[in-house]
Amino acid sequence: MSVWNLKDIATIKMSGIQTWSAGRQQSVYDYENGRLTIDNTSLGDRALMLGGEDSSGNTNVIDYIQTRTTGLAVDFGDLTRTTGESVVNNDWTIATCNKGNVIDFITMATTGNATDFGDDKNSVGSGGNWSSNVRGFSGIGTETPDISSFVFSTKGNAEEWSDLSTAGTRNHSGSSSNTRAVITGTFAGSDPGTDDMLDFSLAHQGIAASFGDLTAVKTYCGGASSGTRGLAAGGNVHPSDSLGTIDTFNFNTRGNGSDFGDLTSTRSGNAGAGAGVHAVFMGGMTRISNSNTRRTTIDRTIFSSTGSCDDFGDLTVARQYPPGAGQSNGHLHDYLAHQYLREGHYPDYEMGNMIVIGPGDSALKTISYANVMTKGNATEFGDTTSDVNRLCGMGADATKVVFSNGYDSGNNQSNGIEYVVVSSKGNSASWGDSTITGIHSRGFGNTTRGVFSHTDAADRSIDYITWATLGNAADFGDGTEGGQHGAASNSTRGLIAGGTGGSAAQNVNVVEYVTIGSTGNTTDFGDLSGNRYNSVGCASDTRALFGGGSDHPAGNVNTIDYFTIASTGDASDFGDLTVARVDHASAGNRVRGLWVNGNGDNEVMDFVTIATTGNAADFGDVFDNRRNASAACNGHGGLH
Repeated sequence: MSVWNLKDIATIKMSGIQTWSAGRQQSVYDYENGRLTIDNTSLGDRALMLGGEDSSGNTNVIDYIQTRTTGLAVDFGDLTRTTGESVVNNDWTIATCNKGNVIDFITMATTGNATDFGDDKNSVGSGGNWSSNVRGFSGIGTETPDISSFVFSTKGNAEEWSDLSTAGTRNHSGSSSNTRAVITGTFAGSDPGTDDMLDFSLAHQGIAASFGDLTAVKTYCGGASSGTRGLAAGGNVHPSDSLGTIDTFNFNTRGNGSDFGDLTSTRSGNAGAGAGVHAVFMGGMTRISNSNTRRTTIDRTIFSSTGSCDDFGDLTVARQYPPGAGQSNGHLHDYLAHQYLREGHYPDYEMGNMIVIGPGDSALKTISYANVMTKGNATEFGDTTSDVNRLCGMGADATKVVFSNGYDSGNNQSNGIEYVVVSSKGNSASWGDSTITGIHSRGFGNTTRGVFSHTDAADRSIDYITWATLGNAADFGDGTEGGQHGAASNSTRGLIAGGTGGSAAQNVNVVEYVTIGSTGNTTDFGDLSGNRYNSVGCASDTRALFGGGSDHPAGNVNTIDYFTIASTGDASDFGDLTVARVDHASAGNRVRGLWVNGNGDNEVMDFVTIATTGNAADFGDVFDNRRNASAACNGHGGLH
């Protein structure tokens, strides 16, 4: 694997990917697909199968596949010994295979044979495996309830970490986020297995606790993780026929599993792995009426969309119990953030996940911030230069967030544009001026331009700035509807939704759009689900969401509408905010959307996962109570 040093970063280019040039080596991280590329070699798409049982017995063969291409698995190398029911741990750079009390390791980016890592604390087989970006965890394969752990960066023996409440459980699957491990489908002795799901912390030692229940009793599942979503695929009810169902659960919220889809065939003892946006399930055994058939089958699915798997390819030989490792496996993004922090870089800035919340009318100068991918309370960032309630926030080039227009404590309207550099907390500085003096503006953009949609009752103009150059805004075009609207965009289109405030007769449901890379007036897109103003938005590459707002005097709403950005048309129902909100703000990266403040509940932040419909959940609290605030993410508009 190429050597790279984040301290030597020379350039950052933003167009859906982030690029670092360090000497003659180039590293590219694709945020949407969870891939790191170094010297044109993709590091986020590789999945490995290690050992297992074939027709001749236990094997030491390691296969690998590239999950973005279909076809046959390729020989990677050999383990130091043959293994049957072993377990695998991995960060995104190395994988370890535990069998008995021996731990092998390989470098995932480089084919070759495994070498010795150290010894496990216990004899491990048919147990579970979990990993953070720092530690690997294994255990509970036979007679002991112990879970052992070791540090990836330091070769050596594993030590005790956690316990189950009972010994003798085995044949379960393992999957994990970067902080939590979930155990699914345990089996003990002659019992049929359980539907129990247990979890334990990967950061703090302690006893495993109840997480929820699977949709059915099963054991010998295959486990895979995206970092937020876990899958438990296939398995069997001992000693009955094998299963083809896939359960899904969210690592961030304890609760029961739900149906995700099906494998292409029923199998138990299959290997699961997460690699980028994909989950793959490899090998296993089909058990029908006591007739057992080992499989070469490799299935693939996408974490973000429920549904059945597609046939992906085949292993080099039919095997059951081959543990799997995915090169990202839910940890690549987290690993990079950790690495950045260690190298002295501001992780939210580099990773495009910073939400900056601008002033509101109860705290006129205060700027706060939060990490959109980490639930928790916002903290103080700095102050604006003046006491203006800046109603427009925008961040798209990863390095800066701007606030535009608004009014001060004396109700004097402003045309000022201020900005902060998100890599260093502190006060804002002047950027330039917008083309009009006014309020009720909204911002959106891509990695090249930021666009301000003013479109209030007095002036329906649209401005833009170029991120590379400080200075005054330039004229973009005009909108057709009134102010107090919402706005959201991907890197190509910006949508302007609803307006105008005042009486119910004045409010509209109209949604318009512009093409960010060109100038011109708005074009009709479709309609919201109802007339409302101040329904503010966030977006991914494919969806725009608008949440909350009011149809005065009927009242505030908690409705979240969504649109498919690439195709014009009316809104579809997404779900609901936790409370009805108006005079609130919103922001997001391409994964999550947040709604903050407002007069419905001044402190609470809501969030959703943009790719999946459903109600918003509590994220945390803002730094202080405010309404008429603004918010923006430095990773919006094409970065993350």
